[in-house]
Amino acid sequence: MTFSGIPVSVVNEPVPEEPEVNTMGFDEKADAMKDKVSGKVKEGAGKATGDSRTEAEGKGENLKGKAKEGLTDAKDKAKGFGDSLKND
Repeated sequence: MTFSGIPVSVVNEPVPEEPEVNTMGFDEKADAMKDKVSGKVKEGAGKATGDSRTEAEGKGENLKGKAKEGLTDAKDKAKGFGDSLKND
């Protein structure tokens, strides 16, 4: 038996669920990248102009971005570990 040319067995199958998309990790990674890039730019501007304060602020922003990136990576690994425990 067919339904509009599609076998009924295919029509009656449940639609697979879409995987849950976690945009929070992406947002956090984008924020970390923004801090790293703006820090590098500010650090370079400080070096070019001889402004040690701007250079130091840039280094601080860059380190802040690296710390955020590390935290996000740790969260991702912990989530992956937690998910692997659920599947066992």
